[in-house]
Amino acid sequence: MTPRGPALLAAALGASLGAVAGWALFSGTPGAAGGAAVGLVVALGVSVTGIRWVVAVPVVLGAAIGAFLGASIVHTLCRPQGCGGLEAVAGVLTGAGAMVGIGLVMALAMRSFDEYRSAVAEHRPPPTAGCETDEAP
Repeated sequence: MTPRGPALLAAALGASLGAVAGWALFSGTPGAAGGAAVGLVVALGVSVTGIRWVVAVPVVLGAAIGAFLGASIVHTLCRPQGCGGLEAVAGVLTGAGAMVGIGLVMALAMRSFDEYRSAVAEHRPPPTAGCETDEAP
């Protein structure tokens, strides 16, 4: 694959998954079009910026699940008359909250893995859990 190949594959997958999620969440063509646009932008952003896919996939998936849950809860509460605007706002807010929370956890985990790998590569003992100090007892 050429360097553009992974970006195009990511864009196609992101747009496809976003369209399916948008169709399921907002049950119709506008939802599918919006989901496809969001999926395309996210996939291209991840691919172009060089974010690790092992980090991006759980964060994006968690944000999508958070958005789905937030919109579903509001949809259930507004059943008789429907609250499309409130569903969208709840979806965006819960999706953003999930993205930030999962992103922080993933960033800390990846930092820990990188510190471990660099210590092993430099033939030092790997870091241990506890109070990190460089002083000898």
